[in-house]
Amino acid sequence: MSDRPLLLEIITALEEQGFDRDEYQLQWMIDAEALKRLVDSMGPQTDLEV
Repeated sequence: MSDRPLLLEIITALEEQGFDRDEYQLQWMIDAEALKRLVDSMGPQTDLEV
């Protein structure tokens, strides 16, 4: 992960996947269940740092 703030990393990742800014919402809270599903759905090639 770079030195950029996490928020910018998330926005960049969403836009690289083809999402326009009006297609997603960023919240101040994290849905733990949604995060778990996301992590569980990642393949072994995914580099995840928490």
